Amino acid sequence: MKLQTKSVFKKGVGNADYYRIPSIISTKNGTVIAVCDERYYSNADNPNKINKVMRRSFDNGHSWENLRVIVEEKGDTQLSSSAAIDPCLLYDDINNLIYLLYSHTPPGIGLYNSERSVGGIEGNKEIPTSYLMLCSSDDDGETWSEPICLNPMVKDPKWGFIGPGPGIGICLKNSRYRGRLVFPIYYGANKIQPSLMACIIYSDDGKNWKRSGPMMEYQSGVNDGVFESGEWQLTESQIVEQENGNLLAFIRNHHHSKRILTAVSSDGGRTWKDQKFLDELVQPICQISALKFYHFGKPYIAVVNPADENQRLNGTIRLSEDDGKTFPYQKVIKPGQFIYNSVVYLPDKEIGILYEPDWQSIEFIKVKVEWIKGEE
Repeated sequence: MKLQTKSVFKKGVGNADYYRIPSIISTKNGTVIAVCDERYYSNADNPNKINKVMRRSFDNGHSWENLRVIVEEKGDTQLSSSAAIDPCLLYDDINNLIYLLYSHTPPGIGLYNSERSVGGIEGNKEIPTSYLMLCSSDDDGETWSEPICLNPMVKDPKWGFIGPGPGIGICLKNSRYRGRLVFPIYYGANKIQPSLMACIIYSDDGKNWKRSGPMMEYQSGVNDGVFESGEWQLTESQIVEQENGNLLAFIRNHHHSKRILTAVSSDGGRTWKDQKFLDELVQPICQISALKFYHFGKPYIAVVNPADENQRLNGTIRLSEDDGKTFPYQKVIKPGQFIYNSVVYLPDKEIGILYEPDWQSIEFIKVKVEWIKGEE
C-alpha cells in the first residue's frame, strides 16, 4: 500500500523557515488540531524565538486551514528572543475543552542554563529559568485563553529546567479518577546539566495541578532527586490508560539497552512502579508517541517512533491488543529519516501521524488498523 503524505508545516506557510515538535488531537466535533514550534532564527531549541502555531482540518487531514499563532514570543535575534517550546495538547472530551502545555523561557535561556528557581519577576525582568505554561480553548481551537504559569503549583525550586514530554496528554476514563487530566513532563535538577527525570502533572478540575513522584527511584548516586549517571536519564514520555484504569508510560531514556522504558501507575499517576524495557520497542534515544484508542469498539495501543538503535530512522507504528504487554503488529510508515511525531485516531476511523521527516518541516500521514495488522 502506497502511503500518501501531506505537508502541514513548512517554510512558506507561516512567518519562519523552521517548524518542529508536532502535537495533534481530534475533537468530538470532528476537528483535527495540529500544533508545533515555529522556530525563527534556526531549527535549534531555545534560546531562539519560538512561537506556538496551529493548523486545523475539518476533513480528517485531507486539507488544512491557514496557520494561526496561538502564543507569540518576542525578539530580534536568536539570543535576544524568548521562546514557547515543545507543545503537548490534551483533549478533555468530557467537558469538550482543549489544553495546550508548553515551556516558556526568557531571552538567552534554554535547558542547559535555566536557573534553579520557581521563577517570577525581579527588577522588572523574568528570573532566567524555565516556566511551564498552560492555555486552553473551549471552541475547538478557534480562540485560546491567555497562558498561565503552573510553576508555583508543580515546580520544585531545586529544578532548573521544566518542560512537557511533547505529544499529547490524556483525560482519564476507566477508574475512580475519571475526568483527571494528565500531562507528561520532565525536569532537570542536577548541578551538571542536563541530568533529567520524567514524571507527570495532573488535575481534577483543570485549574489546580499537582506533580507525581519520579517515574523511577534510585537507591544510590542521587543528587537532588535525579540520578547522575547519563544512561539513567528519563526524559520525554507519553501516557496511556489501560482497561483496568492503570496508567502506562512509554519513556525516552539513555540506557544502553536502546529500548523504550515502560512504567505503571495504579494510583492515578501519583507513583510509578514495574519499570521495564520492552524488547520489541527499539529506540535510538528519541521522542516517542503513544495512543490508546478504540477501533470498532476494540481497544488498541499504538506506539510510533524511529525503530533503530542508533539513528532516527525508519518511522514505525506498532499495535498492541493486550493493553501494551506485547506489540505483535508493526509497519514502517516512513523509511529513512524520522524524528519527532504525534499520533491521533481520526473520525474516519484511521490513524493519523504528524511527524518530522527532517529538522525543519512537519508532514501528515494516515494509515488503517487493518493495514498494520496485515488484513488488507
